[in-house]
Amino acid sequence: MAERPVKDQLVSQLKYALQRERISQARYLESAKLARIPELQRLLLKLAADEAVHELRLRKWIERLGAAPAGARD
Repeated sequence: MAERPVKDQLVSQLKYALQRERISQARYLESAKLARIPELQRLLLKLAADEAVHELRLRKWIERLGAAPAGARD
C-alpha cells in the first residue's frame, strides 16, 4: 500500500521537472532570437534542443509510471 504514495510523489516530481524543462527551453529560444552574435545563437539553440531531449525523457518516465503527461503540447 505504501508503494502508491511513493509512485504518486515520483510522478509529481517528474511533472514539475517537465514544467521546468519547458520554461528553460522557452528562455533559450527567446534569448537566441535576441542574440546578435551567430555563435551565441547556435549555442542557445543547442541548449534549447538539449532541453527538448530532457523533456522527452521525462515524458517517457511519466508514461512508464502510468500517468498522463503534464499538459500535452498543442
